[in-house]
Amino acid sequence: MQGRPPRFCQPRLFAWAGWFALISSSAFATGRFEALGGLPQGCNGPINTMIETAQGDVVVAGAFTVCGDTAATGVARFNGKRWFKLGSGIPGEVRALAIIGADIYAAGAFDRAGEVLAPGVARFDGVRWWPLGTGSSAGLSGEANVIASFEGKLYVAGYFNRAGNIQTPGGFAVWDGSNWALPPPMPGSAVNSSAEDLSVHNGELFVSGSNGTLRLRGNTWSPLPTGGNRPSDLRGIVSDGSRLYGFPGRVACLIQCDFPVFQFDGSNWSNIGNFDSSFSALAVVNGELYASGSFRGLRSGPAARNLARRRNNVWEAVEIGALGTVGSRNPITNLLAHRGTLLAAGSFTSIGEATANRIARLDGSGFSSLGNALGNGLNGTVRAIAGLDGDTFVAGDFDQAGRTQAGGVAVLAQGQWQSLHKQNSSRPFSVAALLNHQNQLFAAGSFEGIGASTANSVARLEAGFWRTLPPGTGISAGALAMASIGSDLYIVGNFAQAALGSPSQFISRGIARFQANQLGIVGDGFASGSSGTVRAIASLNGDTLVAGRFTTAGGLGDPISNIARFDGSRFYPLAVPPGSPPLGEIRAMATFRGQIYVAAVTPGIDLMIQLARWDGASLQPFGPPFRSIGGFYSQPQINAMVVHADRLYVGGRFDQVGDIAASGAVVFDGSSWRALGQPGARDIQGEVLALASAGDSLLIGGQFGLAGGQVSSNAVRYLPELSGQSAGAADDSQAIRE
Repeated sequence: MQGRPPRFCQPRLFAWAGWFALISSSAFATGRFEALGGLPQGCNGPINTMIETAQGDVVVAGAFTVCGDTAATGVARFNGKRWFKLGSGIPGEVRALAIIGADIYAAGAFDRAGEVLAPGVARFDGVRWWPLGTGSSAGLSGEANVIASFEGKLYVAGYFNRAGNIQTPGGFAVWDGSNWALPPPMPGSAVNSSAEDLSVHNGELFVSGSNGTLRLRGNTWSPLPTGGNRPSDLRGIVSDGSRLYGFPGRVACLIQCDFPVFQFDGSNWSNIGNFDSSFSALAVVNGELYASGSFRGLRSGPAARNLARRRNNVWEAVEIGALGTVGSRNPITNLLAHRGTLLAAGSFTSIGEATANRIARLDGSGFSSLGNALGNGLNGTVRAIAGLDGDTFVAGDFDQAGRTQAGGVAVLAQGQWQSLHKQNSSRPFSVAALLNHQNQLFAAGSFEGIGASTANSVARLEAGFWRTLPPGTGISAGALAMASIGSDLYIVGNFAQAALGSPSQFISRGIARFQANQLGIVGDGFASGSSGTVRAIASLNGDTLVAGRFTTAGGLGDPISNIARFDGSRFYPLAVPPGSPPLGEIRAMATFRGQIYVAAVTPGIDLMIQLARWDGASLQPFGPPFRSIGGFYSQPQINAMVVHADRLYVGGRFDQVGDIAASGAVVFDGSSWRALGQPGARDIQGEVLALASAGDSLLIGGQFGLAGGQVSSNAVRYLPELSGQSAGAADDSQAIRE
């Protein structure tokens, strides 16, 4: 694993202004979070692996932060009724689990487990997490992909070349409870080869890799018996007590690929079915073999989407019906036999008739969810948020809001969620922006219809119904943001046309304006080519700034680096200090106290984002750098800025602003920067993608499970306590000052 970069490396956006001091990290803006709660069923992120304990509980692991109403980062336990956390969890991606005695082992791509440094692998004793080994050499030098418990030892494989103090050329090591060691030597060409899958069945350990599949008996490896058309390597090995099953890790083909499942009866191998795409897992339940993957069926046999079953030596489809997914071609990644039923896990949000977030149970009556908490959160990322008349509107990648089925757009009114769109899987649908413009809600993104309307990529909500913006049906796909400037509504993105379906349809690359109840072009157009993308827009003293990722603006061919000024008739480049390097991509801007604040990625540098501000004459550097302590594995990003109650709020993916520990969101009161919340109940644990001012509260949406120490899945309300003083004035000496 690549080491973290120096924490206080400070590359320049412009020249440093030398105006701020780095001091204590305990600065807070007084205020409180009002959480929405967790999920009624399942977890809020992908589940990569599952295992059953001796008590019959299920332990799941993956990239989530909440299961039910329980804050559970990376790993959680379900006892048949409710979810429990394992210590303070594992920040990172957990890929594999194993059990030795009463201890649970987790492995994956992470540096910490609970409160300790435990790179790649860790042990949970029922109370807290422990590293494997001591000192600076504990754990692994990289990532672990698979682990297995065999004869009281933990076998670990992945992308690492050191475990503890020993070198592991093949990324394969053994932990005996006290020390690291190399596994028994492998024969022939398998020596020092990588292990890509581990499985234990009938008292034998199986390892598969680039040099085939071996099994360990005692202290000796041997290849699996030959015969038939045995594959060179097997993955997902399972046993029904008398036979082994597995699928090949690699399939070589030219045009049409067959993906077989193999069976070994103790003497011979046989191919028991060719599927049309790859597998993710196998499991045996009550003598029946289940297979999951990205397939749609057998080459010679029934159609079977993502899940199939073999009983009485015949393959059949497991009827899934509707399968709600979150950005995955292979939504079912893991299977587990549990108490005579099948557990399926992955990235899905519904399966069959059940709303089941990332995990479901299949028994004789069909699919059902795990858990029955009364969570009021959203089961997917919130990409846009807005407030109107005391209600909260959200849009994003979710299909469930509380207990309500919601096709990516929903409203929280008087504590109850209502859907504002019924998802039609045959039509693309994505809302990237919501805006309260002149006390009316507008939505923009990439869609061919919203609710019952045929609006194209932009619409407004009137009396509970979505309507098109005249003339025509809207704009071409690709709207990313909106802004209310005076009485006009501006829409920006990477679209190419506006006023679709009307005689006045026109080219409008990247920007359009809704003015006097009509869609129209802005000046002389925007991107002169087809590759420009506008992500943010703000205004000051009659000028409008547009920003994003582009090199030209308007039709005059002026060289412009990602930000331009529109004076009402044409676009111009912004003035910057002499010798300043170009700005990187810009995703957020806001007008605050007579200046426009701009968030730009520093070109070629992944460690920080530096703000700048424009006073109407020139663009100057401003403020402390925003960093992510994850370094190259978690590049910082600013996604949203908004002014609320005369304070500037900034949201994104970061952990540190100057020397202030501030995760997800931070506030600037005109003189100092502060983290949100109060000591012990602050911060957004995840990424903020949307901010909106709504009455006395700030609405926050994104991809997170915890806010202010409370479970709040992907959306939260924040109420600053202003009471006639600057936010955090009682702790004023602790802030980062201008």
